[in-house]
Amino acid sequence: MIKKRPNLLLLFLILQSCTHAQTFNKAKLDSFFVVLNTRDENMGSIAIAANGVVVYQNAIGYSQVNKGLKTQATIDTKYRIGSISKMFTATMIFQLIDEG
Repeated sequence: MIKKRPNLLLLFLILQSCTHAQTFNKAKLDSFFVVLNTRDENMGSIAIAANGVVVYQNAIGYSQVNKGLKTQATIDTKYRIGSISKMFTATMIFQLIDEG
């Protein structure tokens, strides 16, 4: 977990700089994700949109790892979200209760 924090911080800084910039450097983002992918430390998909139009999409890592068989992730990969949805559902229920 500690080793992943610098990667996540770097990703955050790159994405933050992209939101304030007029131009978008896809090659720089691609090279960053290639490095992450070669180390097999991360998995996920990313999409960046500007004014409702998707300007960048990429996926790294594997969508499934099963007994040595690894399936490469794509931008269309659907990930399992696990138990985190319970927290969002509970929050929405309590918001509805507050609203009556």
